[in-house]
Amino acid sequence: MSTDSGRVFGRFLDSTNTVLRYASMEADRLLHPIGSEHLLLGLLRYDRGVVRAVFEILGLSYEMAQDLLAQHVGVAERNHDEASPERSFTPIAWDILEEACYVADEMGSLHVHPEHLLLAIAAHGEVNAREAGTAGRVLEWAQISCADVTMTTKANMGAHGTYINTPQ
Repeated sequence: MSTDSGRVFGRFLDSTNTVLRYASMEADRLLHPIGSEHLLLGLLRYDRGVVRAVFEILGLSYEMAQDLLAQHVGVAERNHDEASPERSFTPIAWDILEEACYVADEMGSLHVHPEHLLLAIAAHGEVNAREAGTAGRVLEWAQISCADVTMTTKANMGAHGTYINTPQ
């Protein structure tokens, strides 16, 4: 992990940290490091505000994403007697966290909101679903394009009064 973790996490709002806690819980349940798919599941579990509206419009639920992961990747849940090790982020997940900071900057926000995290996942997948890691593939399996995620998120950010810095 980069030495910039303080710079990244210091900008996250409580709501974004809640998403990361949910992502960590998902990774813990599956005995995985925190990957892009866990970030996506964390956003789906968060189920509030702009993020909730986007997923409702696009037709993706937490349960559906879990089912798609189980169907395409498989799952191996942790035995509850096993110790829960400290979870680290995969390189792709770390890139997405850093990208969320850049997205927030581009939109004129000092803080990283959950919707910036969603936009970062989409940005990584717009060129190639594999660039967004398993999260990009979950969207692909649900027949949701990263471009649709971006467009719907930005439209809903404006509708919910979230500041978007638009170039002149």
